[in-house]
Amino acid sequence: MAEWYFNERRQGHPSRETIASSFFAEDKINEFAGAIVREGTQNSRDNRLDENKPVRIRLTIGTANFVSSGLDTALWEHVAASPGGGEQAARHRNDQECRYLVVEDFNATGLRGDVKDDRLRTSSGNPKENNEWNFFFHAEGISSKRHGKLGSWGVGKYAYLDASYINSIFAYTVRTDEEDPGPYLLGRSVIKNHLINDVEFTQDGFWANRIEIDAQGVIHEPFDSESEEMKSFLNTFSISRKPNEYGLSIVIPYITEELDCEQLIEVVLSNYAMMIDWGELEIEIKDEKGETHEFTAANIHGQLGVMGEKYPSLAELLPELEICREGREVEETEIIKVSRPDLSRAPGWGDENGLWLDEEQREKFIKKLNAGEVVSVSVPVYIRKTTTDLEEWSQFSIFFKQSDTEGKHNGRFFRRGLCISAESYSLRDLRSLVYIDDKALSNFLVDAEGPSHMRWNEKEDKFKGSYEYGPSWLRVIKNAPDRVLKLVKDTGDSEDYSLAKNFFSFTSSESDNKDEGDDSSGGSGEDENDEVIVDVPPSKKREFTVTPLSNGGFKCRIDKEQLREGDFISFDISYAGSAWKSCDFNFELNPSSIQITGGTAVDRGGNMFTVKIDDAEKFKVEVTGFDSNRDLEVKPTVETVERIS
Repeated sequence: MAEWYFNERRQGHPSRETIASSFFAEDKINEFAGAIVREGTQNSRDNRLDENKPVRIRLTIGTANFVSSGLDTALWEHVAASPGGGEQAARHRNDQECRYLVVEDFNATGLRGDVKDDRLRTSSGNPKENNEWNFFFHAEGISSKRHGKLGSWGVGKYAYLDASYINSIFAYTVRTDEEDPGPYLLGRSVIKNHLINDVEFTQDGFWANRIEIDAQGVIHEPFDSESEEMKSFLNTFSISRKPNEYGLSIVIPYITEELDCEQLIEVVLSNYAMMIDWGELEIEIKDEKGETHEFTAANIHGQLGVMGEKYPSLAELLPELEICREGREVEETEIIKVSRPDLSRAPGWGDENGLWLDEEQREKFIKKLNAGEVVSVSVPVYIRKTTTDLEEWSQFSIFFKQSDTEGKHNGRFFRRGLCISAESYSLRDLRSLVYIDDKALSNFLVDAEGPSHMRWNEKEDKFKGSYEYGPSWLRVIKNAPDRVLKLVKDTGDSEDYSLAKNFFSFTSSESDNKDEGDDSSGGSGEDENDEVIVDVPPSKKREFTVTPLSNGGFKCRIDKEQLREGDFISFDISYAGSAWKSCDFNFELNPSSIQITGGTAVDRGGNMFTVKIDDAEKFKVEVTGFDSNRDLEVKPTVETVERIS
């Protein structure tokens, strides 16, 4: 039986550790469940085999005797030697039962590419086409995917590694390569650099046929169907794929007990009910007892009804599906169309040279909404890439409908059926969603997404500087629901304007939202030092108070009379006297340093994060983990929701 191999670090070769090399943390179970489902679903849809049939994802939780299978030979000594890995090795290496998760896709191409040549690029420097095998196993932070895709194997594959207590996975694939379909099997591990008998090993481990190529390096050749390794693998884990079924099966050994069937169901429905309803996707989830839950276009509405009784948040998805279905069926002549803006300046809302609704369009909006219809609004976006000749008009849709129940309802953004979960807005007495299906606009937004595909950030490397007025257009999209309602509200002479009596949402971040406050202390006395550390312009009454904590951090409280539920506070933080550097701190990599009461973090990255106020009475933010010997510079920015009366 083959052994696990980790490469020795040679003199002169850099020592590196990826963001995925830390061992499983119990407090990140929810993040792992979401990341696993997102990565499996997005990459499978990108590699769909038959566009007329849905991609099928099968998630299976099982148990196996991993240690006696022989699949762990020489792995444990490396796990134990890795910083932080000793505890996991001691805890699991003698386990008779390994709890695992299998993620499988069907109607997909599998991991294509030359399994004996791990070069990623052609002689011209472009990524090789149909080379998923090597980008999955041998690349980090880069991808073979082109625009129009939902996800990327570039760093997203680490979602699987992170979900394993021992940061290890197995990948079994049958490919559409006519000359070399497989099946093939290979194991992959990413732990921290470590020493064994005074020999330093890198973070990268492989379970494969290791072939030395003189001075050229090593080939990690996969196991085929005739090998003892593949036979042992298939006997150990519950793999449902048949030898002639194309696609990819990933096994994640040693998952936590808390990662269960119910959690996977909640993640699937929250993020992919829309794709399932459209017939783009089918998902099956099977637990240790063999109980199976299936979600298809034929049963998604019924399943949401049942699951909504247990998870109230899922009950909100049913009207969302109905609104999207009705909105997509609105006739072209009935769509409310926002006018195209003047391209000689950055795009904006609110005047006839910007994004604008004329009187006829506003009146049509009001009439349809008051008649109980779904209102479809088309918003134009001009995409001009600075690095290519690409320039074209695109568009996205916003669907609005009067709600049957009073109160606030969250609206979400869907890019080609994928929910961008960290981007949302809130409306009163209205249900709404933003629907983005145009390929050019989807490409634009993909460049603004990080590996998790949860939010849009104008500072992403692929996006920054790549588009003319890119950040402005991104803000147009994110603030469009609010701005469209504001344009309708400004209709002036409308005889029937009952529709807007209670609606509200956040205001555009394009506006110059200045912080209001004074420089006096407003702390509650809970901290040893109540000196305010943020200089804010004076006004009658400040909206918030920021005070330092003695352990190297700060606390923020709000004035509940000025800020309410649905408002946002953004924080831009650096050490005083110098620009922020990634080595100082990074909220995306260390989210636990932000403690929020009465609110939700809706964006987090680098030295900035944004919090939405959910309960003004209880709202408080505490941020820790800074160097207590250095002064902080904290720049809060307020975005208040507009109260329409």
